[in-house]
Amino acid sequence: MSDLMKDISRDMSSRLIMMRRQAGLSQAELAIRLDISQPTVANYESGKTEIPFSRFFVICALCGVSLDQCLPKCLSKFFSKSKAELEQEIAK
Repeated sequence: MSDLMKDISRDMSSRLIMMRRQAGLSQAELAIRLDISQPTVANYESGKTEIPFSRFFVICALCGVSLDQCLPKCLSKFFSKSKAELEQEIAK
């Protein structure tokens, strides 16, 4: 996994914790709403399991967070790179 993808994954895990807490949800409550297990939510939050982008966006909606607020900040690094830099990053 490239450094960029590691940064994105860490940022998504941190944002998940923040959004869930701000929404007043426990891991178990969020798991029920997502139809997944509580250990899966715990693994997302700890970074043991990567959060699929599609599920992350559903979590944002469930927590009442707009898409622009839930996008990982490190994606700005991604969008500021040239095509050649992105190809190198993906090849890692």
